Amino acid sequence: MTRLIPAFIRAFAGVYVQKHLPPPANVRIYFANHSSHLDFVVIWSVLPKALRERTRPVAAADYWTKGALRSHLANHVFHALLITRE
Repeated sequence: MTRLIPAFIRAFAGVYVQKHLPPPANVRIYFANHSSHLDFVVIWSVLPKALRERTRPVAAADYWTKGALRSHLANHVFHALLITRE
């Protein structure tokens, strides 16, 4: 299941990695222009499995806690750090 979700996201969004070098052991920050709430999902989907397991997105709590499916994905699949926008 954990390999199907990234594959589905890549196919749905039409993204692919042209060249990927092994990630270094140090800390990295990945960011997007925030064209949607799915930006971090797309970035997450193209990372290698070992790096996906260590990567934690920061996302809007008001969006990712609406409904059982979003909440489950944010907390149990992506392990997101949810931030309130108040």
